[in-house]
Amino acid sequence: LVPTAQEAMGVVLGGTSLDAQESRVRLLICTTAAAFGFVACHLLLRPVVRNTQIEAKSRGDWINRIIASTQAAVVSSMAIAALATEPPCAGMARAVARLEPSVDLVHGDSSMLRWCLPISVGYFLYDCCIMAIDPEVSSPLMVVHHVVSIIVWPISFLSQRGMWYVLYFTSTELSTPLLHLTIFFLPKHGLAESTIFLPVAIGLLAVFFLVRVLPIPFVLYSMRATWNFWEPSDWPVFLMWAVTIPIPPLINSYWFGRLLLGAAKKLGPPQDEGAKKEQ
Repeated sequence: LVPTAQEAMGVVLGGTSLDAQESRVRLLICTTAAAFGFVACHLLLRPVVRNTQIEAKSRGDWINRIIASTQAAVVSSMAIAALATEPPCAGMARAVARLEPSVDLVHGDSSMLRWCLPISVGYFLYDCCIMAIDPEVSSPLMVVHHVVSIIVWPISFLSQRGMWYVLYFTSTELSTPLLHLTIFFLPKHGLAESTIFLPVAIGLLAVFFLVRVLPIPFVLYSMRATWNFWEPSDWPVFLMWAVTIPIPPLINSYWFGRLLLGAAKKLGPPQDEGAKKEQ
């Protein structure tokens, strides 16, 4: 039986529905294991970064970006596989791509999400703790992103409402490894002027556009296409869905613009000191 959204909300807040309780316990155990796994990786990478040319103040950031890139590559690959091959998610994705006027993206389950969600949420918990400890990696925007995801994604999973959107937003993490490689790892390791930097930067722009920008009109249109499939009892999840789904497209559009500006400055003619000061 599929729990109602209100039953799932009750589970998240301490309810006792048996099926949902089992799902909650499984999710809690796997998420906790993932979080502690990331902590173990952090500790194991400490002696590694000491043997690099990274300055002491950036070593924590180096470790965190290694872990962020790895988990992003893993969960995005799993989510893309689900969206491409796993029923009913693959059929939903094709319907969204065709801009069908009516698509049920509210209901459905995903066995792949059962695996990748604990990894994602475990990483968010780990990263929030690291940002609280290390000011070098602290980012208020990322804290908000993580906290919202920690709340919204498990509720969507436990209620089996709107899980397609969780998979899609997880798939957009495919650009994260290239982002860290372009803005941090290559410059920090003295490769910002190397021949490899330009192909990696172009790859970042291409992947970012393909997974985060190009789907924006389809994702926003899908909200209209699936609107009538929400039930009155789903109102707690529906409200979260209606408020949170439009936010990532806006943020991704902003950051893509920033990336394009950065690329234009990098590829453009060098500026003299006077022009730099005027800017």
